[in-house]
Amino acid sequence: MKRVDAKGRPSLDRDPEKQRRRLCVLPGFDTSTWPEGQPVKPVWMGRPRDHINMGKAKDWAAPCEPIWETGCPGAWYRTPWLDSLNRYYRQRTDNGDRVDNPSLTQCRDPLVHAAILLLEAYENAAHNEHLRIYYAQQDAKRKAKP
Repeated sequence: MKRVDAKGRPSLDRDPEKQRRRLCVLPGFDTSTWPEGQPVKPVWMGRPRDHINMGKAKDWAAPCEPIWETGCPGAWYRTPWLDSLNRYYRQRTDNGDRVDNPSLTQCRDPLVHAAILLLEAYENAAHNEHLRIYYAQQDAKRKAKP
């Protein structure tokens, strides 16, 4: 059954039950609700060709996500709409600032601004997690020295 909004249009709201069945790993989704021992059908979700395994794997030209291990890690960001946002993206500098992008500055679409801010927030979170791991490893090395 398709989800629809009050006007009968397809709903853009997430369907938690469908996400649970697909082993969703989107930020904010509680992965502890995944069903145990569920068989998962491999599906191509836009992942680029796997040239390293050309001729070795039958799905090298349209490789499936390893959703049985990690859920759907890439499909949500491999869409034409998200690709269309690339021209608005602001490059990050070494100190974490953003370089002004005239396309974003001149854009009046609030959805584009919200999407770019969300993308930047995820990027910042990933960078901070990388730094946390790096400094924890450095600290462990320092403490391991005699």
